[in-house]
Amino acid sequence: MAVTSHNATATTTAVFDHFVVGNSSTTPSNQPPAVTLTAPASGYSYSAPATMTVSASASDPESRMGRVEFYANGTLLGSVATSPYSMSWSNVAAGNYSVSAIAYDLDGGQTTSAPVSVTVNAPNQPPTVALTSPANGSTATAPATFTVAANASDPEGRMSRVDFYANGALIASDSSSPYSVGWTNVAAGTYTVTAVAFDQNGGQTTSAPVSVTVSAPNQPPTVALTSPSNGASAVAPGSFTITAAASDPEGRMGRVDFFVNGGLIGSVAAAPYTLVWSGVAAGTYTLSATAYDQNGGQAFSAPIGVTVIAAVVPEYVQFTPSTDHATNVSSYRMNIYAPGADTTTATPIVTTDLGKPTPDASNLITVEETTVLHALSAGTYPVTVTAIGSGGTAQSQPPFSYVR
Repeated sequence: MAVTSHNATATTTAVFDHFVVGNSSTTPSNQPPAVTLTAPASGYSYSAPATMTVSASASDPESRMGRVEFYANGTLLGSVATSPYSMSWSNVAAGNYSVSAIAYDLDGGQTTSAPVSVTVNAPNQPPTVALTSPANGSTATAPATFTVAANASDPEGRMSRVDFYANGALIASDSSSPYSVGWTNVAAGTYTVTAVAFDQNGGQTTSAPVSVTVSAPNQPPTVALTSPSNGASAVAPGSFTITAAASDPEGRMGRVDFFVNGGLIGSVAAAPYTLVWSGVAAGTYTLSATAYDQNGGQAFSAPIGVTVIAAVVPEYVQFTPSTDHATNVSSYRMNIYAPGADTTTATPIVTTDLGKPTPDASNLITVEETTVLHALSAGTYPVTVTAIGSGGTAQSQPPFSYVR
């Protein structure tokens, strides 16, 4: 700085190097550091025992940073002396925490950050689950349908869903209570059914398994009548042994019922499937059998027909033998003529050999000819007997009559 003085005789100029205003011993005041928490984020939540990184951004205007201290609910967590200002906070118990940082410079200045709030939740408790349907050991026939249901809950009330499995394959999922799904068109086999419950925190629990069995559709039995033969006949009072061959593909035969003209006459529960039908009156009958298995299946045999003929009263031809029966007769022949025919000229409609029977004590010969006589239609028939021998033949005269 230059100062100039003016007077009449001379001019003097003074020059100074510098000029100081105030006390030369006073220094500028210290500027405090700046600090901001960068982690954890405010409002963040963790599960105990939690581990989180606590970080801060800090600087000093005079570049004389000292350290940063980290606090939770006023308790010192740790101190970091150099950038980056960060530390790990581990094994943090459940609770609500206010986290802050205090930055210090080397000149004694300090600044506290704005706090952030974090929550540490108690460890997640997994859900519980138990199958309520189907019952263990349940059985069904394919294609089967089951209702698969479970009771499930979460201690924290944060249920997510229940998945249902059969032999490890997912059947379906249900995300709301009551937890139940339909399992349809299930093929034959044995299945292990389980339920897996999930909560919204990732916890899961698998139920105890139950076992169900699905059987193949029932195959009906087979049956066929083996006796009597179709068209068999008997004389009243008739008797037949009725037998059926019956079996079941699954080896679960129940019984065989026997029917006559649609009416039940008896049942047989075990092989051989046979019964005796006796005291049968004359008539025509249709026989059949129905086989049942233990699963409710049934089968019907093809029907067969049998006939019971009315009892036949034996009929006989009786005549007096020829006088030379013992010496010349070799046999006798019976001729039957049409009703009203002249036996001397007509041709017989039936001729049958009577042989040479021995006369009885009354000198009469009696020969049963039931079959021949019963074959005639109703009417009155002239009948002759002819003796046949080495000397020729001799026909009885006059003829006798047979009334049918």
